[in-house]
Amino acid sequence: LQDEATDVDREITHNLWKHHRMLPPASRFRHYWDYVMILLTLYNFLLTPMQLGYSRGPVFRSTGDVPTTDVLLAVDCLIWVVFVCDLVVNMRTAYYDAEHELVVSSALVWKRYCDSWFTIDLLGSLPYALLAYIFTIGQSDPTRTLVIAVAKMPLCLRMLRLSHKLDEMSSTGYSHVMLQMLAFILVAHWVGSLWWFIGVSQYEERHDPYITPLAGALPGEIGEARFLRDGGKTWLGRVPVGSTPLSPNLTHTPFEQQYVSSLYWALTTLMKTSWVGPDTVLEKVYASGGVILGVIVFAMLLGNVSAMINSCAEATGWGRG
Repeated sequence: LQDEATDVDREITHNLWKHHRMLPPASRFRHYWDYVMILLTLYNFLLTPMQLGYSRGPVFRSTGDVPTTDVLLAVDCLIWVVFVCDLVVNMRTAYYDAEHELVVSSALVWKRYCDSWFTIDLLGSLPYALLAYIFTIGQSDPTRTLVIAVAKMPLCLRMLRLSHKLDEMSSTGYSHVMLQMLAFILVAHWVGSLWWFIGVSQYEERHDPYITPLAGALPGEIGEARFLRDGGKTWLGRVPVGSTPLSPNLTHTPFEQQYVSSLYWALTTLMKTSWVGPDTVLEKVYASGGVILGVIVFAMLLGNVSAMINSCAEATGWGRG
């Protein structure tokens, strides 16, 4: 039966392409293509905030003859080509109308695509990384990585399309809850990476306790040393007593420690129990937004869990009845 279904799928795909140059909305090719787009969109969504917050991290530093920025640019250009191909694939994919009739008209397919996801897909398919790379020729690797990451942020608009697609693919309350948990982790990833960027941007190397301990500091108090910067104090010097001191310098604070520390701060802030309280104006504004965002995400997750429990209870009651 599976072989027969595969043969039918191939025949439908062949006929649609032969007579209309259209792809069926549900085919093996479209199925695999959607998974490729999911992986590439997640890659961009995960890498962009890390390039923003940890531009001096080991992942983005050049250690060989080929600069890391060149390698990442090659990957970004490859992804850009795939995203452009995705525009074409969507333009040439038939759909079912309200009467469950297969629409193969190019004009109708184009109109439907323009009225739905075309604008977001187009904005998420432009070569931002290539343009930023060209405009930053001659700059240091950390600077180029940071500028490219900022330029690539519009690519994250494709996450809207991805969330809609994943929502269509999930058919049970359990899968909806799992998707909400994944969304929560992705939000924490962004919040933590940008929080580290804020700490580094307000940090002065000459106040690094590893290099110049504050006058009068007692042994064991390095973790709570405070660094002055424009009248404020960066959070990197205000970790709780006994915690590992943090520094943008990779020699003093390994990349893993930097990432996990900022991610932990994001998780605790989104759950309204911040690990390190904000102090500067920028930190307070950002942390306030993080608390509000955490309330929204947590409410959505709690609502989906409650709906799943109620659905299971109703199904159990119906089965007993």
